[in-house]
Amino acid sequence: MKFIAAASAAAIALSGATAFADDHGGDKDMSVEDKFAKMDTDSNGIVTEAEFLTSFEEKVAMKQEEGKWTDWTDEDITEKSTDYFNKMGGEDGALTLEEAKEYYAMKEEKKDDKAMKDGDWGDKKEKEDRDW
Repeated sequence: MKFIAAASAAAIALSGATAFADDHGGDKDMSVEDKFAKMDTDSNGIVTEAEFLTSFEEKVAMKQEEGKWTDWTDEDITEKSTDYFNKMGGEDGALTLEEAKEYYAMKEEKKDDKAMKDGDWGDKKEKEDRDW
């Protein structure tokens, strides 16, 4: 039973992290710089874990208003935020803009790799160009 609960929590954390990264603040079109600036509330160029948690809590609240993530406890939110923060910035307690850019670039690369693997080649011309 504990394994199932842990696996479920991990799946939720991964889906939450992805959604947060892609749609922080409800705007998928935000640049990495804008997302970072929104999290960096004291504008010192470094997002602390506390700043990140505050931002993550806002995202969770938005999702809960949409009827999603409604079963998350405060402990779940803190744990998921910490895990995600550490994935983005390492475990040094600080997230820099450069680390955020690297993280989002890596995510985009993975998304592109998955699209190619799944056969999502874009428009027909692009497919013909790649069809060797």
